[in-house]
Amino acid sequence: MTSKVTVEAHCADDKQVLVEIGDLTTDKTLEQKTLQNGEKAEFYVHDDRAIAVCERLKEKPAEETVESAAVDNGVDDDHGEG
Repeated sequence: MTSKVTVEAHCADDKQVLVEIGDLTTDKTLEQKTLQNGEKAEFYVHDDRAIAVCERLKEKPAEETVESAAVDNGVDDDHGEG
């Protein structure tokens, strides 16, 4: 038997929906997809496969994280302290 699962993301702009399809016998992830607010996707689950869906915060780009850390520590990249 095969089941079709439709996931439609309804989340805040700072969050995203992660969908994973895994094999229950091997405990391995077979497919992974990230959906943003308003996006929709269909998945097919059969045999020993399972689907997991969770909402999580979006990760900040590395560049933005470094800049935030410099500001939070009172360090000005151009002059050492600020």
